[in-house]
Amino acid sequence: VAYFCFVYVQFGCLVWIPAFLQESYAMTINRASTIAALILLPGVFASPIAGFISDNYFGGRRKPMLIWGMAILAGSTFFLSLGVNLALATGLLAVVGLMIIMPDILLAAFPSDILSRKLAATGMGFLTTFTSIAGIITTPLSGKIVDVFQSYGAVFLSFAIAALAGTIFTLFIREK
Repeated sequence: VAYFCFVYVQFGCLVWIPAFLQESYAMTINRASTIAALILLPGVFASPIAGFISDNYFGGRRKPMLIWGMAILAGSTFFLSLGVNLALATGLLAVVGLMIIMPDILLAAFPSDILSRKLAATGMGFLTTFTSIAGIITTPLSGKIVDVFQSYGAVFLSFAIAALAGTIFTLFIREK
């Protein structure tokens, strides 16, 4: 369920950030798409660094970093929902770009960390099932939210709520 919440936000951001930038800040789709791609740049380093830190500084525990990452994702998407200026939005989107990548590797490591060798692939299969379900739900639901509320603020608020829910569900993960 925590992974579903995370992927809901991840897919939603990947799909809706270009349109959000285009419509909210009167950008061309080319510029909005370029900025959307650039905000993922910190994510290039996020996964290996998150894995290294959780392995070497948290003794293989994923949960502490995951809780922080999901909480930061909730906060940054919440602030984006407030309709901030372009400079602040760009900074927040860079944080979002980092946080929609970093928790992914930590969540994906759980099946091999907490399940037996015989069940690890089954556990990963359930995670990817939630990935598919979240992807199926987030795109049209987010579009509906934008249409109903005539605002990308409402969709980013929904992302913040989902990330916060994911943070709370992560608290219940047993790492042993």
